[in-house]
This record gives sequence, structure tokens and C-alpha cells, in this order.
Amino acid sequence: MNVKGHYLWLQRLTPLLVALMIVNVISVFRGYWWNDTYQIIWTLLVITSLIHFFGSTRLPRFVLYLLDLIAIVPIVFLIRKHRFVPIAEDITLWPRIWHFVQSLHPFIEIALAVFVVQMIFSAWITTKKRLYILFAFSLLVLCVKDSYSPLKLSLEIALIVVLFLVWHSIIHFHHLQQKSSNSFELIFYRPLAIIAPMIIVIGMLLIIGMNLPAKPPLLEDPYALWKHSRGEKVVIGNGLGKGYNGNISTSLDGSSLNSRTSGYSRTDSELGGSFEFDYSPIMTVKTTHKSYWRGESRYYYDGTGWYDTSNSSNSSDSSEIIRVDKALTAEERPLAQTVTVEQQYNFVREAPLPVLFAAGQASKIVEVVYRDKVNLNEEVTDVIEITTVGAGELLDGTTWKHYDWRIEQQGDSTEVGRISTYNVESEVIVIDHEALSEATATIADETAMKNYTSLPPSIPNRVSQLAHEITANASSDYEKVLLLEQHLKSSYNYTNTPDETKLTGKSPDFVDQFLFELQEGYCDYFSTSMAIMARTLNIPSRWVKGFSSGVGDQSMRDRYQYSNIPDIENLDTSGTYTVRNADAHSWVEVYFEGYGWIAFEPTPGFAFPYTYVDDNINPLENSLDLVKTPLDTDDMAQQQNGFVNSIKYAIITILAAVVIIVGVKYRMELLQVVNLIRYRKYTMNERVIIETTDFINYCYRNGLAEINNATLRETVSNWNFGSATWRKDLQQLLHYYEKAYYSGEVIDEKQLSEVKNLIKHLKKNWYS
Repeated sequence: MNVKGHYLWLQRLTPLLVALMIVNVISVFRGYWWNDTYQIIWTLLVITSLIHFFGSTRLPRFVLYLLDLIAIVPIVFLIRKHRFVPIAEDITLWPRIWHFVQSLHPFIEIALAVFVVQMIFSAWITTKKRLYILFAFSLLVLCVKDSYSPLKLSLEIALIVVLFLVWHSIIHFHHLQQKSSNSFELIFYRPLAIIAPMIIVIGMLLIIGMNLPAKPPLLEDPYALWKHSRGEKVVIGNGLGKGYNGNISTSLDGSSLNSRTSGYSRTDSELGGSFEFDYSPIMTVKTTHKSYWRGESRYYYDGTGWYDTSNSSNSSDSSEIIRVDKALTAEERPLAQTVTVEQQYNFVREAPLPVLFAAGQASKIVEVVYRDKVNLNEEVTDVIEITTVGAGELLDGTTWKHYDWRIEQQGDSTEVGRISTYNVESEVIVIDHEALSEATATIADETAMKNYTSLPPSIPNRVSQLAHEITANASSDYEKVLLLEQHLKSSYNYTNTPDETKLTGKSPDFVDQFLFELQEGYCDYFSTSMAIMARTLNIPSRWVKGFSSGVGDQSMRDRYQYSNIPDIENLDTSGTYTVRNADAHSWVEVYFEGYGWIAFEPTPGFAFPYTYVDDNINPLENSLDLVKTPLDTDDMAQQQNGFVNSIKYAIITILAAVVIIVGVKYRMELLQVVNLIRYRKYTMNERVIIETTDFINYCYRNGLAEINNATLRETVSNWNFGSATWRKDLQQLLHYYEKAYYSGEVIDEKQLSEVKNLIKHLKKNWYS
């Protein structure tokens, strides 16, 4: 087995090793990325690794890269084709081509980025030092994500370590054969003597490490130490808990975090502020129809936030115990047409559960599965006991409040949630615009009507004036609500970091500040403003919080933005949706006599997944012309800007790929240009000395020994390396070096060119 053959094996295996490293690192995005994204990345990495494994000995490198790039488009198309939305047959060629290109976005860019990363690292990892850098970075990413998220990445971390050890061994053998090819070849007469101990040592380290008993860490993370020094608990993943400010979550013990993140919690008494999106998963919902996952509502607003006054929200207030598979008390909706929606909620992490979620008004809990840790010898162990609550059994610690549509969990809300899975059925109203236009927004119960139209004394008159101006041309209560909804969606901007420097401090009311000063914000700003403006019109409303639908593989509406698809409202939206902390959301419900509470969505960028009657007519199709908004006038411009931006990003991606390919192909020529600029102030003699010294250092880095207190010629003479031709070229290089360094003779440009050619030839024939 010759030396060159060993190098080719390393060259063939490196893309595969890089691919395995990438697969382990991107595991931190589990639950964040769609399954299609993972399938595309895995398939691409497999194909590129095979191309380089089998093609490295036969094809030039630029041909291999070209094959990799060609493979990207069919990979993305084959995996995404089942989600491709067909286009009308009368569409011309170029719009049809652009429609196809859009269907590949953003997956084509993701695949290209992964390919570029794989190739860069494959070309860069040639020494142990560089491998250490890659390993340290990969391990750091996994360890940070393992510590500060609900993901358990111990297996991925173990695989990274094993991969590093194997890769390190391959590079070590590669360097060993460089130093002494004859001795290296003797190893392969008894390969098991080398491979078996390596496997045994790695295996023992893994087995011992993964089975050691868990103990508190001797050194805490810097972030944890800082939090504890402030007397605060470290929150991992920002799950369900106290301190809810709109869709902002604070720590489980109620202490405020410096950097607030999205999530569902309990307290809503002080709205406003900024937050960062937390995309860690909370639950998956398997449903027969897409919906918002409703938690609870609030009716009392004091000018700064909402309060839970459930005991006085309705004169007929009552709570009932829940028995599994038994009908819950339902609100009377004699005129409403409803559809039964079945849901199964699976919590992917342990978290406090203040409420159980449901689509609209829950009608019954079908099944509940508890997860408890077993207590043995007064020590909580890792043994998990699963208990299923069947039909007719009492759902312990849970009550149904029908006036609020709330399935409430009793007890300490900071207690770790025991419920793992539960099934629930809901009765969701079917929207009939024509019928609702004839309904009156009023509640027969006077106390309830008073509660749900109450306003704080601090609210300025201009809030009511704006509401009346917006709805001046409405012909029904329902149309008034739709106009308020549309105005908020189209006249204000969505942001999770509103600029509070716009606030003057003159207005004490949260809604007034948003409508007339801030004019930007997130769901809490929009939903609260709509609920209060509706009340200024004597329309009963309440503020609702829960989760938006989340991401579901079966939801074509989430996947595509083709609003002109016929019957898109009637598409099948059943499937499984992944719900994250970032999906925590608030919206509005308005009461219509005979129809009950109906949800409205005033936040820009969100659309409530209603069920509609056939051949439905929106009463705002004509009246919306009376309210001119940015959305009415700029919608086409926004679509065109999106089109232009997509083209711009595609061009930038293509140009970047071309630059990388050209740079790799002509890297030697580019290096020469750089050297010309770098050495423009040096003499020819100095250039020869620098070029020779750089090559000798190259030899040292690749395993040839440096002898202390020896001349360069003495050092080279002791190298037992290379063929006779290679040694002859090296001696000629030394001749030029000594001539430039010691003789005082001036080197000309021709001799410098000969030195460069010698070095180039020596590097090219390094493995011959």
C-alpha cells in the first residue's frame, strides 16, 4: 500500500466525517425545523459523501463540486414535490417557472448552505489542530443547547466524541505514514492489533461515562452562577408558568427575567415591554381541524392589564368537576351551527399546567394520561409511572368553568405538570357572515353584560371617538367588529420590540398609548385595543390567551402563500401541529346573542382558522372601501417587493456559489496575486529566503522532524522521506536558499521563478 493511497483514503473519508459532524450539530434544531428540511439535508450529505468517496480518485475536484451542485435541485424537488401547489393551465411559461422556483424556497438555499459548509470544512480539516477547533465548537453548541433547552443531547454529544476520536486516529495514521512510509506499511500486516484496542478504549469510555451516577456539578455554568447571585432561578426553555405579560414569560418562581421571552403564563396585570421569541416546543396537537388552542380569558381591564376575576364575572358563575368522557356543561348557542373538533395534546416537556387547552368551547375530556415519578425509599427515582384515566373516572384536581370555557388545574401552579397526554372534543362554531350580520352583540344577563362592557375611568375619550369613526358606516354590530379588526390589522405594525421611547408619559392607559403614541406592538397590544374599542361601542368582549395553531405538516395554508388558490378555506387542515413557546398568543372574543362567543384576530400576520358555511359572503367586501388603510393601498406593492426580494436573494446565493467555486478552482492563481502584493517591497534574495522558509515550515507541520541546533541542510539530510526525485529537487531548493542567504550574489527574477516551481513540484509530489 503506497503513501499516496493512504492520502486518498483520508481525502475520500473527510466529507463523510464532516457530514456526520453536521448531522449531530443540527440536532439542536429538533422540533424547530420541518421534517422536509431534515430529509433534504440528510439526503444531500449522503449523496455528496458518496460522490467524493467514489470520485476523488477519478475526477478533478471542480467536477465533483459541479456534481454536488447539480444534485441539490432534484433532491429538493423530489422531497418537496408532494407539497407542490399546482398552477392554472393557462399560465404562461415564465410565471410557471417562477412558481416552480418559489416552491423550492427556502429549502434550496438551506441545502446550498449546508453543501458549502461541508466542502469548506472538508478542505480545511487537514491537521489535528484544525480538528480540535471544529470539535470544540461542535461540542460547545451541543452542550449549551443541552443545558438551556428541554432537549436531551447526551447521545449526540457521545457521538461527537466518538467521531472526533475516530477522525483523530485517521489523521494520526496519515501523519505517521508521512514520517516513515515503510514502518507505516508494516502496521497493515496486523490491522486488528491497532483497531481492536482503539475500539475497546473508546467503547469503555462511553459505557463508563454514560452510566456514572448523576451528581450536582462541581462548577456551575457562568449564566447559572450569575442568576443565583441575584437570587433568581434559572429558567430552562421558558415553559408554562407564572408572570404572563401578553405572550411574555418570566421565571417559574415569579421573578422577572432581564431578557423576557415568549411563552404562556398566568399574570397579565401589566402589559407591554419587549420580548425575544423562544422556539422551544411545548406540545404537539393531533386534531381533526386546525384551530387556535384556547387556554383562558379575562374580562376585567384596569388600564394597565387584565385580571382574573372569575368568581364575579357572571351571575351564574359555577364550576363543575370533570369526569372523563362525560359531557361538560355547554353555553347555550341556539342559532349557532357547530362542528365537532377532536384533539389529542401531547406535552413534549414537563411544565406547570394552569389550564388544559382546547379548540374553542370544550364539550368533553375523552382520556387523560398521567406521568408520575415513583417515590422509593424517600428518594425520587427516574422510574416513571404512567396512569390512564378512563371513561367515567373523576379527573382529580381539574374543574370546568363553562362561562369562561376554561379547564382549570387546581393547586400550586408552579408544580411540575403531571399530565402527559389528553384527548378532548370541542364544539367549534361555523361562521356564517350573513346570519351574524343580523345578530345583536348583547348578553341577556345584565350582570354579565355590565362586566363584559366595563371600561376603566382612566381611558381617554379619543379611544371611543376613534372606534366610532372606524365603524361609522357599519350597518350591524358584526360589521362594526369586523371593521375594528380590519383597522388594527392594517393601520399598525407588528413587532416584538416596540419602541417605548415614543411614549410621552401623558397617557396612563395602555390602549390609548398604543393607538395614538406607540402604534406598534405584538398580539397583546392589538387584542387588548380591539376588546376595549368594542366595549366603547357597548359590544361585550373578552380578552383570550392561548396558542396559535403552530406548524403542521398537513397545513397547506402555513406552507404556501398562494391566496388565489380556489377553495383554500375548505382544504383539509387535519394533522399534527407542533406548538412552541413562540406560538403563545392572545386574541378577542365577542358575544352575539344566539351565537355565543366568537373569536376575532386583530393582530397583523395572523389569521384565525375559522370553519365557514358554503358559499359564504363577507359583508365587508363593500364597506371596507369606506376605511382606507395601508393594507388596501399597498398590498400589491408588498407582493411585488416580496417578489423582488426573492429574486435578489436568489441572485446573491448564485453569485456566492460562483465565487466560491471559482475561488476553489483558481486558488493557486489567487494566492500568487496575494503574494505579489504581500512581497512587493522585498528583494529577490529575501523572496527566495521567505519562500524556502515557508516550505520548510510546511514540512514541519506535516510531520517531518526539526533538529535543534542544526543547519537547514543538516536537518534535511536526516529526513528519511520522499522519492529520489523529490530529494533531488529539495537539494536544488537548498542550493538557491544558501546562495541567496550566504553568497551575497543577487538573485534574478528567473531564479525566483525556478524556486517557486521547485516548491510547487515538491508539494505536488509529496506523497509520491
